[in-house]
Amino acid sequence: MMNRSTKTQDIENQQELWAVFETAADSSVHAQAWLALQCSKMGAVSLAVLVLEDEDEDGYSPCALYPDGARDSQRLADLIDRSLQQKKPLWLKMEAVTPAAVSSLPVYALSYPLKVNEKIIGVVAVELPIRHESELAEAMQQLRWGMGWLQLDFWRRQAVADEKIISRLQPAVDLLARVLSETQFDVAALALVNEMAALFDCERVSIGFVDADQIQLVALSHSARFAQKMNLTRLLISAMDETLDQVSIIHWPQKSVQGLITRDHERLAAEEGSGTILSLPLTNNRQCYAVLMLERASAQIFSSKEIETAKGIACLAGAALDDKRRLELPLVKFVRQRVHKRQQSQEWGAYGLLGLVLFVIAFFSFVQGDYLLNADSVLEGAVQRVIAAPFTGFIEQAPARAGDVVKQGALLAQLDDRDLRLERIKWLSEQARLQKQSQDARARRQRAEVTILESQIAQSRAELQLVENRLTRTYLGAPFDGLIVSGDLSQRLGGAVQQGEVLFELAPLEAYRLILQVDESRITDVKSGQQGQLVLTALPDQSFPFVIEKITPVASAADGANRFRVEATLGEVAAEFRPGMEGIAKIQVDQRLLISIWSRNLREWLALQYWYWLG
Repeated sequence: MMNRSTKTQDIENQQELWAVFETAADSSVHAQAWLALQCSKMGAVSLAVLVLEDEDEDGYSPCALYPDGARDSQRLADLIDRSLQQKKPLWLKMEAVTPAAVSSLPVYALSYPLKVNEKIIGVVAVELPIRHESELAEAMQQLRWGMGWLQLDFWRRQAVADEKIISRLQPAVDLLARVLSETQFDVAALALVNEMAALFDCERVSIGFVDADQIQLVALSHSARFAQKMNLTRLLISAMDETLDQVSIIHWPQKSVQGLITRDHERLAAEEGSGTILSLPLTNNRQCYAVLMLERASAQIFSSKEIETAKGIACLAGAALDDKRRLELPLVKFVRQRVHKRQQSQEWGAYGLLGLVLFVIAFFSFVQGDYLLNADSVLEGAVQRVIAAPFTGFIEQAPARAGDVVKQGALLAQLDDRDLRLERIKWLSEQARLQKQSQDARARRQRAEVTILESQIAQSRAELQLVENRLTRTYLGAPFDGLIVSGDLSQRLGGAVQQGEVLFELAPLEAYRLILQVDESRITDVKSGQQGQLVLTALPDQSFPFVIEKITPVASAADGANRFRVEATLGEVAAEFRPGMEGIAKIQVDQRLLISIWSRNLREWLALQYWYWLG
């Protein structure tokens, strides 16, 4: 009888918990009921904790305990942290003494993470005695099934929140469509304030836009026209300026933010009988471009939901209005109207076109600019050393070629020295033979023979020194650090070279000169000492200053035109410079009228044609 009454009590308790779980509006009550249901199905649970993500504190916090009011939940904190880090279910045999441990049964702690969209939003941990390993698996399975109820509740609450957002944004979308449907700015602004006055049950809604750091009232609900000098208009503009200066929402008479100044709002309410005023600044990139003001005659304040809805409408519709306003600025509006008239009549205004031509001529006749002379240019080394063959011979090796950057003493080419080594041995032997004969003649006291032999010995020494000198010159090295401008012997290994033949040309990397090819029709404008800027094809993002140094008096024909060679000194040398780089140089000649600069080619061509035909 006792067992039957106990079972009946358990069933009634579970029914009460299910009723609370299904009808709870508060999330903490819902979580507490869920945890109690789980523990009732798992047996003699001594302790249980449900931890959920806390968005406000950017972490996790306990939202339900079992039994209700338990204070020793810290025993499960370590297991909860490990389950959050590893993102998987865990179990742990507890060593601490608990009430369940009196029965000598081992006590285990189990944890199971709550996942939604692969994100851990919570963890449940329970502590209970386990008789067999099968009970441990059953308990873990029960936690897994129970998590499905929490996931379902999460999605249900998420759907409710999304529905609230959609319902809050729906008026904003409808108003945006209403504003976008109007083609003119003033009509769209009037439509916005009228619709908002009806939507929020306001006596008056107004909007003003910033123009030269001042608010200009552009629309007033239920008023197609209004005077800027009206007392109401001045009061509205003053209150909007107050909002503009503080760039904050003002909800009068509520004090939503401490320290806000609402003096002009109070004056507007006192003189016009407004019971509640809501001013919303419209911003773009932290710059306030308009103020939207809602007024109610009664003292009924705007709710937080109404304020959020008004902010959403202001952000969407305000940006659309601002775009329409920019398109209807006075100059843009005038040009658009004139173009539209010409398209309708299919006629061009002769007087307008003539006036435009006269304006352009007058403008370029009085405005001066820099006269810049363009010229093709190329970089050359300030010094260019020729490496020539020291004597007739054959190429043994040539590791360097044009384009290589070499250090001083680096091998450029090596001539074959086998014949020279044989000749050196020959003259060494000849010298030894003559010295032996000289010693024999001295022993026989043949002075005349000794004199002849000494002359022959001196001759052999000279020949030997000549051969050794030529041996040292078979190594062709770089005389300084630089770039090989020309020369490639890699395809001539074993080939013959003649004495004096140019093998390489070498230029230093630290010193350059600029060569400009100036057209003969502009050479009279160039003077020594003039400055300019150089832009190389290889470095189009950088410009380098130069100064004209020398103008050669001889012209050369290139590309069907006569051009003079002009040398210039560079003001700076970049590490990327290489001999042979080409670019465009601009020489700054002087200041001249723009019309004179741009019409010079035409004037000179006309002068030549006049001389050719009529001169």
